Amino acid sequence: MYVPGADMGTSDRDVARIYEFAGVKELAPSGLTLREKEGMPLEDHLTGYGVVVAARTACELIGMSMNRATVAIEGFGKVGGGVARYMARFGAKVVAISTVEGAVYNPDGLEVEKMLEMRKKLGDKVVLEYEKGEHMRREELFALPVDILVPGARPYKSDASLVKVLSYFQLTSLCQEPDPTLSTRETRTKSRRG
Repeated sequence: MYVPGADMGTSDRDVARIYEFAGVKELAPSGLTLREKEGMPLEDHLTGYGVVVAARTACELIGMSMNRATVAIEGFGKVGGGVARYMARFGAKVVAISTVEGAVYNPDGLEVEKMLEMRKKLGDKVVLEYEKGEHMRREELFALPVDILVPGARPYKSDASLVKVLSYFQLTSLCQEPDPTLSTRETRTKSRRG
């Protein structure tokens, strides 16, 4: 099932134009967009959950347990919030989260549910106000010693220099969200290097 909706750099108006161009006359909202789970629209859970399942599969393929995996997540919006929630529920330790405002890091793990609750009030400033971690520039997230890195806040953010950093730290898994963060060239480079 494909449920098109507004995403990074698009609006509901853009989606309506796509429907119009495709010849769709009447819009019927998807049941997924109308349902809620734990106070969030169900659609906000789905992509994050999918990213975590992909990470779990990658861990299984290399013989690593999610229970020992450390995770850094770029972005803490709809998708990043879902990724953080489900990483924690699958037993991974979310140690870093970034937003446009900065990043927070705690090698012992972040309190994901508390941060999700704080995000409702503070938005992107949650990483600045969360007190149980080291505050840093958002770019520093990519150099942290983690097993799983989820770059996902900006399309085509990653470049050749990031691939070198990831290779240096022998990152276990790079789980990008559906919005492309690696350009085609860097995806090929990362694939060749494992």
